Amino acid sequence: MKKKYLTILLLFIFSISYSSQFNLNRGEIREQIRNNIRDSVYDNYLIEDATINNFINISQDEIVRMTDCIEITFSTMAVSGQQEYDFPDNYRYLLRVGYNILYSTPPAYYKLDWKNLGSLDSNLYWQNQTAGKPLEYYEKESKYGLHPKPSAVYCSTYSIQLVYKGRADELTSDSDEPFNSIGYLSDYTYLIIDGAEILCRRLLGEDTTALENKYYAKIELMRKEIQKKPDATIKR
Repeated sequence: MKKKYLTILLLFIFSISYSSQFNLNRGEIREQIRNNIRDSVYDNYLIEDATINNFINISQDEIVRMTDCIEITFSTMAVSGQQEYDFPDNYRYLLRVGYNILYSTPPAYYKLDWKNLGSLDSNLYWQNQTAGKPLEYYEKESKYGLHPKPSAVYCSTYSIQLVYKGRADELTSDSDEPFNSIGYLSDYTYLIIDGAEILCRRLLGEDTTALENKYYAKIELMRKEIQKKPDATIKR
């Protein structure tokens, strides 16, 4: 009987430890990092809060970049006669561009075909084509363009819909949650802790080779798990 109770107690302790890595905000992540590096004596910290906060954001950015885990759907207004538009600030690369189907409620979108500028330039006067219903899009540096440019009848508040791989929002307060608060990605919060811990240990002059090998192996595992999601989108 005692053995049975001991097993239940150990499972309970493990479940608390395991779940404590999930659904954490920046303040809780920083606290966990301090515990890991044994720097939790208040008023006598080896590393300042601001430095660890920066390491947390660096780690989050690296994970998002290596796993493509943030996918964003963004709708914006088209302007009559305007051909090119700026990408959102958190844009990394496009997956899909849609255009509003007239009078659809709620807004529905048909997919625009991608064209490269070389193909469009085969018609010397494509930029002067009469405005109308956009059918294609192109990319140029920090902008995307519609072809043909939209006429007034095809413009509305949510005319354009972009689906793209994006960057994570910076964690600027202790209540902020990582990975844009996307629910299933909270399972990977422990990787942010691992990455920031490595940066802290480097700052303290420690050898982090073994930790780094494990860290990048776990990032690769995360990337593969993300790609297995039923609705995962592969880069064009």
